[in-house]
Amino acid sequence: MRAVLLIAWREFRQVVRTRGFWISLLVLPLALGVTYLGQRLGGPSGGVAYMLVDGTGQYGSAIRQRLEMGHQRQVLIELSRYEARWLGEGPAEPRRWFSEAEVAEFIASGGAPARLRTLQTRLPEEAPPFEPPSPAVAEAAPPRSVAAARDPAAVEAAVWAFIGEQTATDYGRRRLTTVVYIPPQFGETTAAVRVWTSGVPSATVIEVVRSELARQLRRQALAGAGVPAEKVAAIESLQAPVLVTSAPPRPASRMTAGSILPLGAAYLLLMSMLMSGSLLLQGVMEERSNKLLEAVLACVTPAQLMYGKLLGLGAVGLIMIGAWGGCAALAAASVDGPVGEVIKAVTPAAGGGWLLAAVLFYFFAGQVMYATLFLAVGSMSDSMQDAQGYLTPIMLTVLLPFMLLMGQMMRNPDGFLPTVLPWIPIYTPFAMLARMGQGVSVAEAVGTSVLLVAFIAVELVLLGRLFRRNLLRTGQPPRLGELARLMRAKAGD
Repeated sequence: MRAVLLIAWREFRQVVRTRGFWISLLVLPLALGVTYLGQRLGGPSGGVAYMLVDGTGQYGSAIRQRLEMGHQRQVLIELSRYEARWLGEGPAEPRRWFSEAEVAEFIASGGAPARLRTLQTRLPEEAPPFEPPSPAVAEAAPPRSVAAARDPAAVEAAVWAFIGEQTATDYGRRRLTTVVYIPPQFGETTAAVRVWTSGVPSATVIEVVRSELARQLRRQALAGAGVPAEKVAAIESLQAPVLVTSAPPRPASRMTAGSILPLGAAYLLLMSMLMSGSLLLQGVMEERSNKLLEAVLACVTPAQLMYGKLLGLGAVGLIMIGAWGGCAALAAASVDGPVGEVIKAVTPAAGGGWLLAAVLFYFFAGQVMYATLFLAVGSMSDSMQDAQGYLTPIMLTVLLPFMLLMGQMMRNPDGFLPTVLPWIPIYTPFAMLARMGQGVSVAEAVGTSVLLVAFIAVELVLLGRLFRRNLLRTGQPPRLGELARLMRAKAGD
């Protein structure tokens, strides 16, 4: 055991002294930090500006009112999420849709400021202030040259100087993407509404303009046909009764944060496998090329060397996870906004002993299983070209189902891949880490764990024989048929 620990310590020191280790360790926190700073420095993203020139003077207010109602619907949705998060009232899942009548009532009652005043005394002290979302589209006042134009050709000639450029709005400067011109003859003749875009038009503005103007034309047609105004209003108010009900969350997955930890661990396992596995592979190949293994094997057995390297790599993996977890804890304490709230919500979820223990078990087991594959490949390869011949099919076998699994977990966590892959040992760590946040049965957790441990034990025996037979081998790497023979051969053969 002392020899195994010495090799593990030597392997650990060699890896942590390399530039590749520190680059691998810091690349994720640095990428997240740069992304966060970019978002903070860049200000609100995704908002665009539109310009409305109403030559009739009749339709502009209705279009603006309709766009404002769409924005207030989004404010109401975000406010319902805020209430569910900090008051814990109502359904576990906040509402994601509100009818037009509900939005109109929300606006009439004073909107978000009025609702927040009623909540102020009930909110906990740690609740941050509610920040309503900025509207996706904001109106920009037409410049004098555009407002003074009297026909579509003159407006078109004037707008090209502004469209696609940054322009002032009530919500800061935004890129002007859409200009709408309603000619003075609209509704009286066949004059068409003109829309000019920067190449990426605002679908929201165009759809609201189209639907609102069509509604106004229908109203005028009904009035022209002699239909009384009160009947026109009654007809417009007719709406199909639609009741929207969300399915209640499953008991096993009520905590959204509980699913973030396992999913994050699955991605971290993938990153750790690729990073630390490549370092292990390069280390073994360097020792083979420098003839250092001959001196090492004079003091220890091949089995002790293999177990020591695996133990050292496991320590490297724990260092990576510890550093990334520390960065997450630091972000939880310093980052505000939705991202910070999600990270803070994960902390109590990680405190669940069974969840944290299961995540650590599957992560460690996955580290050992995949590291053994890299170690065996390194023992058979004299160059990266030789190693790629073995690694390419292995990585394709592992990564393609992993990518498909992650997509399935978002769309259908009870689908074919999420329920079958946990029982295939080579995919068990990834699949179980991804599924645990959605809720798994005790039988599935115990069964897959026993199967995984048995598979790793067999893997250590078979690949250990391969590792032992190829450490000092020179010349061409073994072929597939010879690999099977080497794995079947016992120590004395």
